[in-house]
Amino acid sequence: LQIRALQQHIEKFGPLQSIYELQAVRLFDLPTIRLIQPFVALNPPSLASTFTFKNMFKEGTNDWFFRYRRTVQKQAGFLPDIDAQEPANYLGSPDYLYTRYRFQYRNNVIAGFTMEKDAGEQLTNGPDFLSAHLFIRNNGFVKTIALGDFQAQFGQGLTFWNGLGFGKSPFVMNVKKNANGLRPYTSVNESLFLRGAAVTFKMKKFELTTLASYKKIDGNAINNVDSTFTDDNIVVSSLQISGFHRTEGELADKGAITERIGVANLKYATRTFHLATTAAFIDYSLAVAPGDQLYEVNKFNGKKNTNIGIDYQKVFRNINFFGEGSRSANGGLAMLNGFVASLHSRISVSAVHRFFGNDYQAQYFNVFQESSRPQNERGMFIGLEALIAKGWTLSAYSDQIVYPWLRFQVQAPSHTSDYLTQLSYKPDRKQEIYFRYRVRNGVEDLGGTDRIDYPVAE
Repeated sequence: LQIRALQQHIEKFGPLQSIYELQAVRLFDLPTIRLIQPFVALNPPSLASTFTFKNMFKEGTNDWFFRYRRTVQKQAGFLPDIDAQEPANYLGSPDYLYTRYRFQYRNNVIAGFTMEKDAGEQLTNGPDFLSAHLFIRNNGFVKTIALGDFQAQFGQGLTFWNGLGFGKSPFVMNVKKNANGLRPYTSVNESLFLRGAAVTFKMKKFELTTLASYKKIDGNAINNVDSTFTDDNIVVSSLQISGFHRTEGELADKGAITERIGVANLKYATRTFHLATTAAFIDYSLAVAPGDQLYEVNKFNGKKNTNIGIDYQKVFRNINFFGEGSRSANGGLAMLNGFVASLHSRISVSAVHRFFGNDYQAQYFNVFQESSRPQNERGMFIGLEALIAKGWTLSAYSDQIVYPWLRFQVQAPSHTSDYLTQLSYKPDRKQEIYFRYRVRNGVEDLGGTDRIDYPVAE
C-alpha cells in the first residue's frame, strides 16, 4: 500500500525534490521515513559526470577476509586402508583455506577476487577455485558492465536465473521473485556463476542486457557405445556441482566439459508495469545423456538447448500481478502466474499457479516450485497473512501439487498436498515467538520384493 501511494504521488506531482517530501505522501508516517532514509537517493548523478581516479581511490573502501579451518581428528578420507594396503583417498592436506578481497567505490564500482581450497584438495597448482570480477554501475546509456565472474537473473526464474533464490516458506507474501539483472559474483560455489562479459544498455523505458559466458565445468564423462547423441560415444552421465576435487576420481571430473552460454533480455518498464523477453542459449562440448530409468525419459539430453520466455509484472491498485512463460528447444512449455494483494492494511493474500510441462528442459532456473526442477508439475499455492493484533501475525498457506508423470521413487502419476499455519508474536525488534503447524501428504513407492512396485501414502 505504501509503495503504491508513493508511485501515485510521483505520477501526480512529478519526481520528488527532497527527502522531506515523503512526509506529504499518503500512508507514510515518520517512523517509516526514518527507517528508509539511509537507502533513499534523489536523482543520483551519472558515474561519468563525477568520476575521477583520485576520488575513487580516496573514497573507495577495501575489505580483505581470510578464513582457516581444520578438523583436529583424522577423518576417514585422510586415513590409509591398511587391510587393502592402499593410500588415503584424499590427496591433499586437511586444511581449509579461503580468502576474499573486495574494493567498492560508492555503489558504482565493485572489484575483487576470491580464492578457496577445500579440505583434502591439493595446492600444487595454486588454489583449487579462483574467481575475480569487475562490476560497474552507471545511470547513463550504459547502465551496467560486468567482467569476469558474475550472475544474471531475469523474470521469475523460469527461462534463465543464475544464482540463489527462495521458494515456499512461512513468509507467504514472498512468492514473487524480484530479478536483479546482473550482479557481481563473490561466493565460493564452483558452479552457480557465469564467466565472461555482460552489459546492460538503458534508453528511456527500455533496457537491453546481453551476456556471454565460457567456462569449464565438472562432469562424469564415460564411453557409452549405445549413445545416439554423439559420434564418438563419449557422453556425460552427470554434471558435478559439489566443487570438491580431493580424490583421483573427482580430479578426473574437474573441468571435463566446456560450457558456453549466451543470453539476451529486452525489457520495457514503467513505474507500475514491465514486459520483458529473454532468450538463453547453452552449448556443452560433450553430450549430456539422461539415465535409463523411466522417470528420466524427459530429462535434458544432447549438447545444446535454447529457452525463450516472456515475463510480466503489473501493479493495479493494491494488487501486484506477475508471471512468466517459457519454451525449450524440444517444444516443452512451462508457465507461472500469480499475484500479491493487500486487501486491507492488516490482511494480505497471495496466489501462484504453475504449469510445468513434462518435457520442459532448462539448465539455469530458480522458480517457485515443489520439485527439484520446473518439469512434470502442476500446482496451486494460496497464502494469507493477517495482523490480528499489535505484535501478532497469522500466516497460512495451502499448496496442491499434481505430478502427471513418474518421479524418483514414485512409479505412477501422483499428488501432494501441503498445508501450513503459523502464529507469530513479536513484542519488539529483538524478540519473536511463533507456533507452527504443518501437514504434508504425499506418496512414495512401497518397495520390498514385489515384482510390481506402486506408490503408497508417506
